[in-house]
Amino acid sequence: MDLCKFNVQVQFGISLILFVAASLIEFPTFLHLMFTWAVTFNFGRLIKEHKTFSYNKSFIAALTIMLISWLIQIQFGGENWYDTNGLTFVTFVSKMASIPVFFYIYSNFRENRIHNYFRKYGRDSLIIYLVHAPAVSAIRAVFVKAGIADYFLMIVGVTLLAWLISVIACYLTKKIAVIELIFYPTRCIRWLR
Repeated sequence: MDLCKFNVQVQFGISLILFVAASLIEFPTFLHLMFTWAVTFNFGRLIKEHKTFSYNKSFIAALTIMLISWLIQIQFGGENWYDTNGLTFVTFVSKMASIPVFFYIYSNFRENRIHNYFRKYGRDSLIIYLVHAPAVSAIRAVFVKAGIADYFLMIVGVTLLAWLISVIACYLTKKIAVIELIFYPTRCIRWLR
């Protein structure tokens, strides 16, 4: 079955069902990750297609939901409340609310140095997407082992270091052919084209 033939709303609905299924049923890791994260991808596509979150009221509502869900996550998340590496029922609301928040922020950037900086790395979003998850996990583990448990410090530190590692990966991809092969195999192997 080719999901691309369905409209975005149907794909979002299917991915939501797959998220619930993967949260309740044990799947192999690759399926679990694909089923749980697909809902965020399709939610972003849904927002882009309908442009419903380009309005200030929608932004304020999503930001409020995101902040409240973070507080609930901190309050009721138990000992590992900071473990937001996966998409679970506990982290679902905050992660889903963050999509329209950042969609609004990025779509309202004016042309300036900050906008141009992120636009430059937007071209390398596949590399950033693939590198940031293991980087975040490793950095968070180092912070916890080092006894850094302050939420604000952890969020800021992990975000900045993961971004730095992702940017370095983008740079190395352009400079080292073997790394480029990992992220962009069709650029390197002519017969795949």
